[in-house]
This record gives sequence, structure tokens and C-alpha cells, in this order.
Amino acid sequence: MQLSSSISNTFSSSSTPWIKNFVQLCVEDIFNKIQFYKPEVRGKEYQTFNGISYEGKDFVFTRPIVVIVEKTDGGYFLEIEELNIYLFAEKKSELNELLGESIAYLWDTFVQGRDAEFDKSGIDFKRKLESLVRLN
Repeated sequence: MQLSSSISNTFSSSSTPWIKNFVQLCVEDIFNKIQFYKPEVRGKEYQTFNGISYEGKDFVFTRPIVVIVEKTDGGYFLEIEELNIYLFAEKKSELNELLGESIAYLWDTFVQGRDAEFDKSGIDFKRKLESLVRLN
């Protein structure tokens, strides 16, 4: 096992064997627990988007945006953390339409809105959106 050899190499030959064995057991226990939780992240797809169209508007991202799509019992969950977009649809094919609608809504609300309409967090989000999205 690669884990055992890594732990063995960490300790000098003068280390007490029981300390080395104890540390190895602890690390292996932690490693096994991590393996146990891994299935919770299965079913997630990480994709990047360069843009999206909605109702004749082409929104282009200034850099690829990471989109996480996760299959759940009832459908599909889409997340774009940096834009605070969290969507759910029964069918995966519906997510693209919902994403386009969300980007268009954020664009119309924040980018087209006047700064005086927003507090500091709204203005910060507007600037972030302006730096990430362009309307072609």
C-alpha cells in the first residue's frame, strides 16, 4: 500500500515502532472515512461554459465559468457558485433554458440597473457580473 510506505518514510529509523504504527492506523482510519464519503460527490458533473443564448440575446463569458450539474432523486441541480445561481429542473435538458433565463434576469436587473438602486453588495455583484459577462 502506498499509504503505508509514505508513513514509514516519514519516520526515522530511530522512531519508536509503536508511534509509527499508531500514526499509520490513525491515517488509514481517516483515509477510509474519506473513501466512505466519496460516493456523495458521485453524479456531479463539472462543466465550463463560454456563453449562453436566451431570447435572441447572446451572453458571452469573459472566461470559462464553472458549472456543476448534479443528478438528484427528483431531477437535476445546477450551481454556478461565483454568480450565486442555483437551479433545479426535473429534466437535464431544461437546465440550459433556466440558466439562460437566470443570466438574462441578472443582466437586466444588475447591469442595466442604476448604481443608486443598490447597496454596496449589489454594486459589488454588478461589477462582478460586468467583468464576467458581455452581451453580444
